[in-house]
Amino acid sequence: MTVVIGLVDKNTGKIYLGADSRTSIHNGMTVDGMITKIFKYSNEICVGVAGDVRTINILNNTDTSVDDIYELSNVFAQILIGGDYSLYRTDKKCVQMRSKLLITINNMLYIMSNSFSYVPIDTYTAIGSGSELALGSLHTTEYLNKNLMPKEISPRERIRLAIAAAEKFDSSVGGPVTILEI
Repeated sequence: MTVVIGLVDKNTGKIYLGADSRTSIHNGMTVDGMITKIFKYSNEICVGVAGDVRTINILNNTDTSVDDIYELSNVFAQILIGGDYSLYRTDKKCVQMRSKLLITINNMLYIMSNSFSYVPIDTYTAIGSGSELALGSLHTTEYLNKNLMPKEISPRERIRLAIAAAEKFDSSVGGPVTILEI
């Protein structure tokens, strides 16, 4: 499990994605720093994955040149469904990923569910086992920035603090942190 965070900086319009790098292996063992959970396709498209490592492997090695979220969700669905990778079937008609995604495309942040549906996010969000802990931290730093701090906590520092909170209380979160600015 993991935590992947997406944050929109309202002051600059920039979007940040941050993630831990801990990987859980089936026997309960964890490995830190061996998997990158966020990656850039271009200056406009960046993806963060929480869930199945096979999804990370496939999407990290996918070449795409689409320019909107609808096309991107279709590309991902075709790749994963076509190869029958990283999927589970809830019945004969429903196919779902074993992962959730955070996606930036055209200066917008989206969360993509395991059914390949997507919703735009205008502030911040988190996915993975540490998401609730990270969201609590992001809410607190947002409040501090608006009400109490003489100098704002930077987006990068907010993400670092949120991942640290998730790491403190969720044993599935850890390892070096990656933060990308889009």
